[in-house]
This record gives sequence, structure tokens and C-alpha cells, in this order.
Amino acid sequence: MKSERIKIAANEMLISDQQANITRTVEMMNKILDLWKEQEIKLTDEEINSLIRSTFGNATIEKIASERSSKLRPRQQFEEYNSWVEDIQLAFRIYPGLQLSPFSYYAYYEKGKMKIKEGANEEISDNYTYYITEEKDIELYNRHQKLVEESNKLSEEIRLNTGVNRITSVWLFGFGSDGAAFAPNTFMYGK
Repeated sequence: MKSERIKIAANEMLISDQQANITRTVEMMNKILDLWKEQEIKLTDEEINSLIRSTFGNATIEKIASERSSKLRPRQQFEEYNSWVEDIQLAFRIYPGLQLSPFSYYAYYEKGKMKIKEGANEEISDNYTYYITEEKDIELYNRHQKLVEESNKLSEEIRLNTGVNRITSVWLFGFGSDGAAFAPNTFMYGK
């Protein structure tokens, strides 16, 4: 038996921001990759992806530089290490806001191209959407929706029967200090 899933709410602002972040990441990385290509800085796909995942964190930059220089003699290691750190951080000098820019988890580098994870927009939407799936929760939700529908029908019928156009569903209920609902007697049910 397939369980039902009902969407209750979605944080559209976060969804939109995360989806826009994918585009920003791809655009920024393409600029950085072009810059590195001009400077003949060659990084592997995994190194580029590790930089993206870490938002160009210093620890990741230093790890790449350390691995790139580790096979050299000690004196050369230091120079090569510093060179790699400077080369990778070259983008920071040209794009000063880079270290403050969040990079998207859904963008990645493969075979010389920036790509977007398949189903990224759907996954983002799903991550910032609240669903109910439990049978009891769905039953309560359906009862609530039916009550709202009946309330709207009743207010429409009262408007038609009384000729008072300002009566809406909000007028149908009053609430006592204990939170219990009651039917207010502030309007006539007929003309």
C-alpha cells in the first residue's frame, strides 16, 4: 500500500535562494576555471569539487597545495606549496567577495565542465517543504479542509439569504476565553 503524502507548506524564499545559488555557483566557477586556464593552473575534477564543497575553505586549499608539493624535496616543497596556495587563491584577488559567497552543493565539476546534479531543483523544493504522511495526520488534515469548505459554503449561503455582502467565514465563529468556538448571533439568517 502506497502511503499518501500531503504538502502542507513550503518555504518559497529558501527554495528560490537555493535554486539561484546553483546558477551563481556555476557562473562563478566558470569564471574561475577560465582564469585558471589562462594561468595554466591545472586541478583535477576531485580537487575542484573539494574546493566547491568547502566553499574554498583554507583547509581545503592547503590540503591541495600540500598534496601537490609532497613529492618534492623539502626546500622545493615550501616554494611549491606557497605557489599552489597563491594560484588557487588568485580568484580571490580578482573576485574579492568569493570567500563570502556560498557555493551550491548541487553544482559540481566533471570532465572539464560545470554540471548541476540531476533533480536538484526538485530535491531543493522537497527539502524546504513540509509534508504529512501519517494516517492520523492526514485524517485530521482532511477533516480540517472539509470544515473550511463547509464554512465557506455556509458564509456564501448566509450572504445570499441575508443580502449582507460583508459576511465571510470569519463571521461564522466566535471564540470564548477558553478557546472554544461558538456561533455568534450578530446577524440575521434571513432578509
